[in-house]
Amino acid sequence: MIPLYDGMPVVIAGCQGPKGTWYKHPRQVETHIVVNRTTIGLNTQEKKNDSPIVVKLGKHSHKCHELDINGSCRLVYMPHKTGPCSACAWIEVTAHVLLLTRMFS
Repeated sequence: MIPLYDGMPVVIAGCQGPKGTWYKHPRQVETHIVVNRTTIGLNTQEKKNDSPIVVKLGKHSHKCHELDINGSCRLVYMPHKTGPCSACAWIEVTAHVLLLTRMFS
């Protein structure tokens, strides 16, 4: 059992092995969801099935085909200023909202 403090694990740093890659503090940054139009175009032209939806959770990115957002979110469009991944339109979700992703084969 790993003890929790304010919902986050309390881990004592050791002197051997790699450092942990988990978040040490709860994520406060919004999640950004972007639909990659280049991937959609390539899927159409080359008859492929790559995942066009990109979910950016802080510094990590996850690709999927389908996404359920279980909470509040907002759709942002800024044609003259780019956001995450140099996109001009994206969805912002607060850090505590649960996201369920699905991949199709």
